[in-house]
Amino acid sequence: MINHKAASVFGALCAVIFITAFGSAFASAQPVPAAIPDHASPKEYGSGWECDAGYRKVNETCELIIVPEYGYLSGRPYGTGWDCSWGYKENDGKCTKIFVPANGYLDSYGSRWQCLRGFTPQKDLCVPIQIPSNAYLSDEKYGSGWTCKRGFRAVGPQCVAVEVPDNGYLVDASYGLGWKCDRGFRIVQNDCVKIALPINSHLDYSGNDWECNRPYHRKQSTCVAP
Repeated sequence: MINHKAASVFGALCAVIFITAFGSAFASAQPVPAAIPDHASPKEYGSGWECDAGYRKVNETCELIIVPEYGYLSGRPYGTGWDCSWGYKENDGKCTKIFVPANGYLDSYGSRWQCLRGFTPQKDLCVPIQIPSNAYLSDEKYGSGWTCKRGFRAVGPQCVAVEVPDNGYLVDASYGLGWKCDRGFRIVQNDCVKIALPINSHLDYSGNDWECNRPYHRKQSTCVAP
């Protein structure tokens, strides 16, 4: 007769031997986790490690970030690991105070200076903007810093009066002639000349040219029947 107790013991023993052998083989196949260096901690998510605050990864170690005077830790894993405080800028590994000239001020980032309205940067200074006659200060940060009054246009450093011909009017565009012709007139050189309408025509949408009445069509300076 089969000894059931002995068979059970033998089966259990085989199972233990199998599990032990399989577990050892599985463990040997798994990668050995890298040792965590000093001043580092396991990542909160995923595998691996990351350097503690105030340190940064260099090869497989964590090196102390040396923050210069007037600097602070940036918290970024790349770059130097530090930034300069407001009003200072990085210069050769140090944080040097930004020089602000008279009539200037630090911008909202605290990393550069700008001139007050009415002044323009010139090297390391803020010099007064020279406003010509018939001009006023503009809000533009670039360019001359001034704009000519209505009826004048910039010609070099001056504002010259716009000469408007008869049957014309001023426009505020900074380009072009500075004037346009009234409706029914067109620009010819520096004058506004009345438009001669041929028979069966009318002024077009612009008012400075003509087109033929339907069903006539334009042929040179006349309107001809289809």
